Amino acid sequence: MILYQSGDITVKLEERNNNTRGKFRNFSRQVAGEVFDVPENNQVIFAYKTQYTNLVQTGQMCFSCANLNMKNPETLFDSEYYPQVAFLFVHRDFHCQGFGKLLLSEGLKIIKTMSGDRPVRLQSAWNAVGFFEKFGFHMVAKPFETMHGGSNLFKFMVNMEMS
Repeated sequence: MILYQSGDITVKLEERNNNTRGKFRNFSRQVAGEVFDVPENNQVIFAYKTQYTNLVQTGQMCFSCANLNMKNPETLFDSEYYPQVAFLFVHRDFHCQGFGKLLLSEGLKIIKTMSGDRPVRLQSAWNAVGFFEKFGFHMVAKPFETMHGGSNLFKFMVNMEMS
């Protein structure tokens, strides 16, 4: 389903299936240097730019909506009670061109429609905290070091929330 289209830019909500999961994994490897998969019960959005006659993927995001059957939050930060942004990646060739903003804006529209007024949560890489703060997210805990053995991108993470 096309969420946004203007000029040579298209943002699509695509079904989570083996094809989109493969596309998501390949793109995350290009951007982050390692493979990340779309978690179960997540929706996935892709951003594209038409260059000449080719549709080039510029970014991707996956997120989950709140489980509205849950009446009380669990103690875990990533409880299903809250809607959550799991991953947002923009290819380095398309940084600072509005693709991250467009992906997050379109994803948040869906999240707010499906999850009501529950706060949206995410775990941000330390370098991306400023980006999310521009959208109204704030840190709810101090940054923490992960046991992540891959790229340094995810060595320090921050729990963030937007009301």
